[in-house]
Amino acid sequence: MKLRWLAIGVCAALGACAEVYPPAPPPPPPVAARPQPGFQPSEFAWSTERGSATVRGLVDYQQGGRRYSCAGQVVLTPDAPYSRGRILQLYGSTERADLPVDEVRSRQAHRPSADYSAYVKKQGCDAGGRFVFSGLPAGDWFVIVVVSDPTGAAPAIALMRRVETRPGAVRTIVLQ
Repeated sequence: MKLRWLAIGVCAALGACAEVYPPAPPPPPPVAARPQPGFQPSEFAWSTERGSATVRGLVDYQQGGRRYSCAGQVVLTPDAPYSRGRILQLYGSTERADLPVDEVRSRQAHRPSADYSAYVKKQGCDAGGRFVFSGLPAGDWFVIVVVSDPTGAAPAIALMRRVETRPGAVRTIVLQ
């Protein structure tokens, strides 16, 4: 019996010595996703200037043993905060991508975009898949082209590459 009272006394003494901590503060609220910057025409203005840079390109895309061809126009979009956010949203990268067109389109569903088409340059591909943009100002651009399987057996693919132009320089890119 003495042992029992001794154990109770030790437990009570230890409990009295225990430090009492205030309750833990609540966790901080989650950090909100960084909003995509709003469309600002002033951030695209540089792309309307006449320059001396050139982008030469070749579409040479193959997948599953099929050679794809340029299915229409090549689009050159200025790299501005709004377009960069949009490219990242659509392609998952701001450097390069090759994704099925349907996947890219599904990523833009229910996401209205600002009309920055006045700053986008377009050029067709020749029969060999070549294209040229000249008279460009120095800056960063996104080259986007849709390629298709000439047999129609495979889905169309959207190719995107980032390219940097410098005054008087010719940049050559191969979209493969």
